Amino acid sequence: MVSHKKIAHSYFFCYTIAWTGIFLDPPFFVHPHAMPFSILDIQAFFPFKKIPTLRDVVFFFIMFFAVISPVFLIALYFESFDSAGFQFTLFLYIIVICSTILIAFGIARVFLLINGYRQRERIFLESIGDGVCGIDNKGTIILWNTAAEIISGFSKKEMRHAPLTHFFSLSKAQNKTKENELINDILTASRPLHISSRLTLKTKNNHPIPIDATAAPIMDRHGVLQGAIIVFRDMTREQKIDRVKDEFVSLVSHELRTPLTNMNWRIEMLRDGEAGKLTEKQREYLSKIDDGARRMTDLVNLFLNVSRIHLRTLNIVLKPHAIRALVSEALEEYTQRMTQKKLIFKKKISQTITTFLCDQRIFLVILQNIIANAIEYTPAGGTITLHAKKENAHIIISVTDSGIGIPKKDQSKIFSKLFRAENTRTTYPDGNGLGLYLVKLLIDECGGDIWFISEEEEGTTFFISFPLSGMRKKKGTRSLITTPRP
Repeated sequence: MVSHKKIAHSYFFCYTIAWTGIFLDPPFFVHPHAMPFSILDIQAFFPFKKIPTLRDVVFFFIMFFAVISPVFLIALYFESFDSAGFQFTLFLYIIVICSTILIAFGIARVFLLINGYRQRERIFLESIGDGVCGIDNKGTIILWNTAAEIISGFSKKEMRHAPLTHFFSLSKAQNKTKENELINDILTASRPLHISSRLTLKTKNNHPIPIDATAAPIMDRHGVLQGAIIVFRDMTREQKIDRVKDEFVSLVSHELRTPLTNMNWRIEMLRDGEAGKLTEKQREYLSKIDDGARRMTDLVNLFLNVSRIHLRTLNIVLKPHAIRALVSEALEEYTQRMTQKKLIFKKKISQTITTFLCDQRIFLVILQNIIANAIEYTPAGGTITLHAKKENAHIIISVTDSGIGIPKKDQSKIFSKLFRAENTRTTYPDGNGLGLYLVKLLIDECGGDIWFISEEEEGTTFFISFPLSGMRKKKGTRSLITTPRP
């Protein structure tokens, strides 16, 4: 059996060699980049002014063990086995105490790191210039940053656990689900939802301000909805700038209408021979001038109609109209064009729909723009189908064509101002990108909805939806301008 003294001799020999090597050449034993601090620096043994790393904790434990372990070996070498047992127990107590201290350091470090991450996230959140609002899956506010406080005037304490709908509202939520609509839109979105020019925020002084917001639902790792984050900013200044621009466009458009009207009148006089008989070449030139003047008139009227919506001066007068008569009137202007392109037109109007409460001019402009697009972007010999039906307390009108369709990458921008999809520029180069933009503005203004489905080279279907109760009435000073066709 190996004696206690032989064990002690072997341990002391290895112990002395190890410490001699460390003091003479530390990199020989430990990679210099792995060392948390220099062995010879006495301050390194007390690095309590910083958060200890895991490497620090392990190093402390090894050092304490290395320093205290000789106590047991000395007792084993000079004392009896019983005395060594006593010393061994004392040694274990010391090891336990040191281990407890080091474990406490480790736990403290974990909590300090977690708190550090939280503080860093809070600093990032508070540094954002836009307002940030977090809600749970019931629509209750649980997060409110400093920018949101500045915009609204409400403090974090005032907004915590308050319902979102008490402060945020859709500006055009009449005839809809009102309070629940905003929450449903945000929480049911499959991807970030941009709520532009539809959202208002009630400030602390009870003054509603326009908000541009983007909302994104938050899911846990199991895909369960936990709430949503809403990032918003005050659009008051931008809306003032837009209003000035709209007023300028309105003024310029009004000034342009007078010379255009005079030009069209003179063209008609020339065509009727009041200035003498025209040659065929002169008639050809006059026809091209007439086409250009009419396109310019259409464009000016479009600008005027858009500016009247933006300036909130559009007057919406509601009267009951037979839905079949409205559809027939909308189609009347395009009969000749459909005949030229040899298009097949199908009309399906449900017997359950009779009259509809609407502004006739607005309804015709909406439907005519949709039909005009279907005609221009459908190749000769194609098919266009108009279907009107009643569904879930709404009138749904759809226009389906077998045309060129809308590319996937352009579909999200199809209702944007002056936007045209790439494949439309060669098919119909005379388009101006304002037709669908105006349609979307009018439908929103009247309390309806519009959407579409489309596949490139396979056609497009536009859907228009209005409540059975009719359009939304609005009192204004200007009516919609329509351009009669010859």
